[in-house]
Amino acid sequence: MPGRTFRTGSRRARVDIDELLDSVGPHWEGPLWGCAFEDLIGREFGGENFADDYLKRRGWNEKASVKAYIKALRQTPMSLYEVSDIVPGKSMRLRDLLQGGEPDPDFDFDVTDRAVLLRHSAPLITSTWLLDAAGAMRPALPDLVNSDGDDILFHRLVFPLPKGVTQKQIAARFQTLPTLSPACAKFWNWLEDKRVKSRRPAQPGAQVLASTMDDGSTILGNAELAGRFLTIEVNSAERAQRARDLFIPLLGDLVQAPLTEIRTVAQMMVEQRQERDETAEPEIPATEMQRIVRDMMDRQYRQVLDEPVPALGDKTPRQAVRTKAGRAQVVEWLKYLENGTGKSGNEQMAGYSFAWMWKELGVADLRQ
Repeated sequence: MPGRTFRTGSRRARVDIDELLDSVGPHWEGPLWGCAFEDLIGREFGGENFADDYLKRRGWNEKASVKAYIKALRQTPMSLYEVSDIVPGKSMRLRDLLQGGEPDPDFDFDVTDRAVLLRHSAPLITSTWLLDAAGAMRPALPDLVNSDGDDILFHRLVFPLPKGVTQKQIAARFQTLPTLSPACAKFWNWLEDKRVKSRRPAQPGAQVLASTMDDGSTILGNAELAGRFLTIEVNSAERAQRARDLFIPLLGDLVQAPLTEIRTVAQMMVEQRQERDETAEPEIPATEMQRIVRDMMDRQYRQVLDEPVPALGDKTPRQAVRTKAGRAQVVEWLKYLENGTGKSGNEQMAGYSFAWMWKELGVADLRQ
């Protein structure tokens, strides 16, 4: 649909849909469509909802698992999740980063209010992701500062360890510095000394980026030991100088002069996009994709044979074929599946053969 308008926050931009898909890349087309669809399903228009209307009009044609999925979309707001414990092809564990497990004690609205807030925030979440993924269509970045009012400019200070110096010696010296909080044996958060007032008023219109610990302590940077190097990372030139002034006298001859790497926010974003592109799944050959789709549909329809089907009077296909009337319904249902799959527009799905289902249900002689 050339020239379709899509909304980004309070602005609108006329973007050709093909240009948009080219910008985000083919591997993001599915998630982009999914975000828009699932957000639409959960919205109300004049007190009515698409999911409720569809289930009322066409729900009879869906199996129980599909109806349950649509109802879940109807009631679930969009959120941000951390993915962990992945078992490829089977499962993964998700942690809601916005809602968490318990209501946040810092907020006085209940879980229902939070869900409503997230439901209205869905366009913001989608637009933020889209603008990041769309590359050339991304607007100019706002002025970014840290909690000290410094311009954001990422610095990485890499200190080589001289011959004979061990990581244990560095760790022991770090123990003498109260503002270093160990996260593990080789990683420390460098915290702001609450007795020192170094903050300046933020620039008008600037966006403040700040990281804090659970107790509210501001994180100035972090330090990590890896192999024969100590790396200290901060997000401004001023903090980089503070790090040199603090750590070089503290460590003395345990480290050599640091090498410094500097990156802007824009450079960091480019690197992140390149990493995403490099880790994107390679294109699957057509023959392999056809095999994957065939196996998936085999598993799905073999499961359907033992599930209630609305078109069969909520009987399973195996139950329905036990009567003459039920066999006629099963034949119509199988024809419906074949015709729908053949017209799906998906080459792999369109070539799928339902012959085994006719045979399995004992109605192959009725297939025309």
